[in-house]
Amino acid sequence: MHHARAMDLESSANPGQSDSDWKRAVELWHRLWQADVFWERMAAGTVKTISADVWRSVRAQLPVLHLTIHYDIAFDLEHTKIHRAKFHLVLAHGTSYPAEAREAVQRDVYTRFVSVIPPNVWQFEETNPDTIKLGMDRIEQFLKLDPACVPALEDAVRLQARSLRAWCTDLQALGDDSSKRTQLLQAVKEAAGCWRPYFDQMSTLSALDEEVRQKLGLWYRLMGDIHCALGQHETSLGFYAQGIKSTQPEDEEHQRCTDELVEMQAVVARDLAHEEKPNAKSYCDELRKRSDLTITAHYILANAYLLLDEFDTADAVCDRGLSIQPRLNDIDEIEKNARDRERLEEMRTKSKGARRAFQAKKLLDEGVELLHGDQPQQAIEAFNRASSIAPEVGMVYFLRAQCNLRLRQVDPARQDLATFRRLVTDSAEADQAAAKLENDINQVAAQFARFGVEGHKLRQEAIAAANSENFNHAAFLLRQVLAQCPPAGQADVRKELALVLTNGAINQVNKAMGSTSLAFLSRTVSIKSVCSAAMASLREAAQLDPRNARIKKAIEDLQGMTNRS
Repeated sequence: MHHARAMDLESSANPGQSDSDWKRAVELWHRLWQADVFWERMAAGTVKTISADVWRSVRAQLPVLHLTIHYDIAFDLEHTKIHRAKFHLVLAHGTSYPAEAREAVQRDVYTRFVSVIPPNVWQFEETNPDTIKLGMDRIEQFLKLDPACVPALEDAVRLQARSLRAWCTDLQALGDDSSKRTQLLQAVKEAAGCWRPYFDQMSTLSALDEEVRQKLGLWYRLMGDIHCALGQHETSLGFYAQGIKSTQPEDEEHQRCTDELVEMQAVVARDLAHEEKPNAKSYCDELRKRSDLTITAHYILANAYLLLDEFDTADAVCDRGLSIQPRLNDIDEIEKNARDRERLEEMRTKSKGARRAFQAKKLLDEGVELLHGDQPQQAIEAFNRASSIAPEVGMVYFLRAQCNLRLRQVDPARQDLATFRRLVTDSAEADQAAAKLENDINQVAAQFARFGVEGHKLRQEAIAAANSENFNHAAFLLRQVLAQCPPAGQADVRKELALVLTNGAINQVNKAMGSTSLAFLSRTVSIKSVCSAAMASLREAAQLDPRNARIKKAIEDLQGMTNRS
């Protein structure tokens, strides 16, 4: 009775009148679900027509069926007002049904709610901010009503992480245009910052998916970087700290957030010292007590102590920073550590014996900057000068090997790697970094063996052209590759050329069709010529890759459309 009356009142002009009936109905349904005697009697009374398993199944499903009613009412956005939706969700969350039932209903309703999002939003390679925003807006609608929904939060983290990476790419493309960079950084901060209240609650979720947890840490780290780039150093600390809290100690992002936190705390310490704030010394002393400071943090903190005229303490900080063994996980960290270790050396000693190493490290820094600026040949020249001044510095050869590899100079890269291994010993991390570089060199060498040196270069250009939908140029380049590559790579090139020709033909027809029907367009000379050219490309593709079913299907579809017109 209470349930039926509540349903009627809910759809009336004054749905608030149903509140007491809904609450009473929830209580009674739960009591019914718990009543062992009721279910036993039902099973006994229908033993000849309904098996006991059916009643057990009905009882097991009752919580899900009951909670689904409240969730469906809440997320019927067309007919349910926000205050009514929240009433039903509070009622559903307040029941004593098993948590698994509530989570199952929540997950099912959420899945149905976001089913209207275009499928391409979920594609990993989709980085268009406007496209991703379609998904974010829909998820936000759900979270405004049910902010603790884990599947919604996880999807939001995935999309936000992808958006931030895309924005970071846009920032790099802006180069030195500081005004546009600031505008974009501010826009990103405002667009992404509204998600922090939702994401902060995820740090308490023990069963969070590992991939999502890593992306959550990435989100906090990048948001910290954005605030840092805007000069909001102290605000960035909260993001890095939350990134640490939201990840596990063994997670890569946990370590990155920790590194960024201590380095930004050192920046804050330097800012306080530069501004001669009264708490600068105490802030620096407290930070110095941490045992997890990076080489970079030591360098910045030493600068802060120098600004405070604490020269002995600055020397001690430099010495401790130089005693740290860097983690040689990737080229970026190697480059960063090389620069900061050089700077620590500069501050620690001014002796003539250190001047030679200082000059070599300056050249190393110059080479690293050139490498970052995509000038590997000029970077090699800097590393050459560095090796002549300080031939015992193994890092020079590792970085020069990276430059040679980028220039596809395999043999010089192998030689530099061998020198690095000879100079840098007794380091497991150095061995890992060297093994990774060796693998990269071997992969490039294998590509040369399959396609030739020039063919490999042309093939990369063709891939870039195809990704930009410049299919004619991509086909032109692949034909050049096919004409000169060794027999081992010809089969792959033929298939790639067939794929480019097929995609080009389909793209050509789609552009010609526009929003007008093919039956109308095919009566014109232009569409007929387009279809004819597309068919020629598809037939050539079929000859190149005769087993490709997609090409055959495209030919059939185009032929069918032409015949119908």
